[in-house]
Amino acid sequence: MAKTNISAIVMTYNEEINLEPCLRSLVDWVDDIILVDSFSIDNTVAIARLYTDRIYQHHYEGPPQQWSWAIANTGLEHPWLLTMDADFRITPTLRQSIMDVVAQDSKDVDAYLVRRLQYFRGQPLRYGGLYPRREIRLVRHAVCQANDKEGVDQLFYVPGDVGELKGDLIEVNLKEDNISFWIQKHDRFSDQQAQQEHNRQKLGLRPLYRPTPFGNPIQRKLWLKERWYDLPLYLRPLLYFLYRYVLRLGFLDGKQGFVYHFLQAYWYRLIVDIKLEELHQEKQLPLEQEESTNVRAHSRY
Repeated sequence: MAKTNISAIVMTYNEEINLEPCLRSLVDWVDDIILVDSFSIDNTVAIARLYTDRIYQHHYEGPPQQWSWAIANTGLEHPWLLTMDADFRITPTLRQSIMDVVAQDSKDVDAYLVRRLQYFRGQPLRYGGLYPRREIRLVRHAVCQANDKEGVDQLFYVPGDVGELKGDLIEVNLKEDNISFWIQKHDRFSDQQAQQEHNRQKLGLRPLYRPTPFGNPIQRKLWLKERWYDLPLYLRPLLYFLYRYVLRLGFLDGKQGFVYHFLQAYWYRLIVDIKLEELHQEKQLPLEQEESTNVRAHSRY
């Protein structure tokens, strides 16, 4: 197969179990494959060397910071960039669609949405509003901006039009077959999510795209998030779980679907609400109590 003038960046950290299928889905048709690794301690880098010599390492601070660094420092060879995580796989239909739009190179379009189909513990999640989730994954990197206001829900911003590709991007994170890994990962995410929402309320931060119920899929999702922020803490996780599992037919995803929808829609967002309330309370402490709390915190180190 002839290769297409596309650069692809794959983000990794200890991804030996996931990485090879991802790279195999790229190597035959992507001209410039780059790995940006956060100092993995497993065989991630050794596996990557079988497919590319373009390997960089950079300390991880967060999704937007890592993507901003990668775009600025890896010397991308082509104007179009495919942004990948190590647990992603490109389907043949999506590959052909990417090749077609890059060949056409419409000057009005700066990015393309991709439909993502997620697997959880061997089960494709097709219900509960999870499929098709559309997100920007193909961008003109010269005009692309990684949104540092969305520390968890990482989002690329471009000034021009956003098109949509055919085919699916498959996500299969085999590390999440171990439920303890999933829980620990989302506990870390909940810290970032709570801080992000707290900062939004405290600093008045707003997304780069304008939220509207009548825009593209990104704008509609952002509009729904604005409605989410207005719901009462502790009630909104329950409402969201019922919405996904009952109204959006999440129960059709079977046993593993129940596990995922319950943990991701209810448990995770309940933890976020608890941590968000803690952040609000910390910021409302009287000065003397806040100083005492800071002294106790520093004494632990």
